[in-house]
Amino acid sequence: MEDRPQAVLFLRCDTPAGIMAAMSDLLYTTPYPDINAALSRTIDHLQARYGLDLTAVYLLGSLAMDDYVPGWSDIDGLVVLARPVDALPPEEAEAEGIRLHLSVYTVAQLRQPDWRTNPFGIYSMLALMEYGRLVWGTDIRHLLIVPGFPSVRAYMVAEIARIIRERPLELPVRAPKGVGGPRYQHKSVELVNWLFYPARVLFILETAHVGSKAMAVEHYTRHHFDAWEVWLRWADAYRHLPDRQPLTPKERRQLALAVQDFFWDVVNFILLGLGYDPETLTTDDAVIEALETYLRTA
Repeated sequence: MEDRPQAVLFLRCDTPAGIMAAMSDLLYTTPYPDINAALSRTIDHLQARYGLDLTAVYLLGSLAMDDYVPGWSDIDGLVVLARPVDALPPEEAEAEGIRLHLSVYTVAQLRQPDWRTNPFGIYSMLALMEYGRLVWGTDIRHLLIVPGFPSVRAYMVAEIARIIRERPLELPVRAPKGVGGPRYQHKSVELVNWLFYPARVLFILETAHVGSKAMAVEHYTRHHFDAWEVWLRWADAYRHLPDRQPLTPKERRQLALAVQDFFWDVVNFILLGLGYDPETLTTDDAVIEALETYLRTA
């Protein structure tokens, strides 16, 4: 859910025989032979690059949580090294095929217990501990510290403050209902994924666990009864459509406004939980200051 250093690898497997041979190299295989082949080639590449310093490779994200949607979901992973090396990704190798997003960290970096200093991010650490699938190497999770709920909550509050400050993709922002313009021209996938974000934030704050998009939608519809339930059900169904069509400009605009409203509803929920009255915080700067005041004591 957060930005972090990544290696982006474009890999290709040309023959069914190559796909089947690749599967035998993996400790964990997905239901998708082409992805298994790409993972095997990636591991070959990483072994050649890092040698004995390569300790483990994990699958994370939707593939690890059984929520992968072909043509929609990213393929996320973690590469663990025994010690720092001079040249870390990002790197790019372009070819037709599967795109993998790999974060690369050392064991020592992953062992950082403070949410402020752990470079992988506490959310990602919790996802690794709960759902990470070891694809290659030695499982090192017994060496890591499971993030406690106070650290998870502080990290998520810091993420919310960062999003308000940086406004990635110009969303979410405060905007009058009638405002149009380029902020509504983002791709359909990006907008729909933004709609899932507040539900996933609530899931982790209310359960102290990481949840997939599907898990967050199910949790929200069980415990929150409002208009966002309908939006979330629609979004989950839309991403699974086999013949999914891009949203029209009008639909993108409506969805962008919904994303903003849902995001700020969750921000207000968080502020109430921290003891603030959202009605008195009328600007983005005031909200950020309130969140950062809490973080200074977290």
